Amino acid sequence: MLDRSAPNGLARRVRASTPDDAGHPWRAVVVLAFGAFAVGTGLFALSGVLPEAARDLDVSTAAVGQAVTVFAVVYAVGAPLLAALAGRFALKPVLLVALVLLVVGNLLTAAAPDLPLLLASRVVAALGAALYTPAALGAAAALVGPDRAGAALAVVQGGLNGALAVGVPIGLGISGLSTWRSALLVVAVLGVLAAVGVAVGTRSLPRARAVRPAAVLALARSGPALLVLLVTVLVVAAGISAYTYVSEILGATVHASGAALLLLLIVYGLGAFGGTLAAGPLVDRFAPRGVLLATIALQAVVLALVPVLRTPLVAIPLVLLWGATFTASTPPQQVRVIELAPDSPTVAVSLNSSSIYAGQGLGAVIGGLVLGSGLAASSLPFVSAGIAVVGLLVALVRPRARPDVAEVPAA
Repeated sequence: MLDRSAPNGLARRVRASTPDDAGHPWRAVVVLAFGAFAVGTGLFALSGVLPEAARDLDVSTAAVGQAVTVFAVVYAVGAPLLAALAGRFALKPVLLVALVLLVVGNLLTAAAPDLPLLLASRVVAALGAALYTPAALGAAAALVGPDRAGAALAVVQGGLNGALAVGVPIGLGISGLSTWRSALLVVAVLGVLAAVGVAVGTRSLPRARAVRPAAVLALARSGPALLVLLVTVLVVAAGISAYTYVSEILGATVHASGAALLLLLIVYGLGAFGGTLAAGPLVDRFAPRGVLLATIALQAVVLALVPVLRTPLVAIPLVLLWGATFTASTPPQQVRVIELAPDSPTVAVSLNSSSIYAGQGLGAVIGGLVLGSGLAASSLPFVSAGIAVVGLLVALVRPRARPDVAEVPAA
């Protein structure tokens, strides 16, 4: 599951400016979206080559899977704090520094001779991702103005969703032609191209309003926010616990490998991309909580059905639903989070982003523990379905009050 755009309130809290890109704001927005694609591909490409990396480093797949956990935890902790601190600087240099970190991190991953250095390299890459994403969203909102901020944010978010759709297939395909390390080199090249795009394709970007870390902590400590964010963590953990080991699951259930596995991964990614797009209009038409409950329930059912798959052809429609239900809960959950703090949407969005990556980290840990315990890969979706059910039960609890948190400019 990946973040979706926030309401126009986010743009209204970005300082007014007249950047040099005013005549071609959407060109700059597309550049920012490509950077988001590079960020997302860096995470998901590694998920597609975990077995190959494990064999190369002479460790278990579950051990290498903790690289996903490390990335997610660093992002979860760093995103709101870096978003608060980055507001003190112009957005363009912030974006360039973030992409440099992303490139260096993925180069270090490609060169890692052992597991400890591999994990350390993911820390560097995660810091770049945690810095880039909030800055890119803020820049996109400011470039087009409050009336079209939602569309601009959706374009940048589309870059991340596109990475989910093709990141794993890219990693798997390149690994099949060369090695798993080559897949990370390609991600580094994408980061370089994104940095060049930001440098030459965005003449100037405005400065976003800074937010004190105290405002982030105030919202994070409130009971209603904790309850809503816990749903995000659980739903994402349910999806990621299975998705991190999707190659092994499909190999164990439908004996998919090579071209068949690549096809199913593409189908999964298309479902994930479509799930977010389909859920958006439903949230506009129906109550966000109702849409959320329906999507989580469907996610649990689909996950529980994955182990019964037997052939790749029969698996296609269920794998499509598997991907769609992984992301469909993001739009209603994002709206619920912002409704808790309508006067400080920047804080709310950053915390929900952190919760998404916290859920990814938790899911990767759970998946690794299940496989490490000796259970078959085909049993993992049952565990994931159970996590989704817990998330559904938490979502049924209504927050009793709205926290009183204001967005505070930094001194």
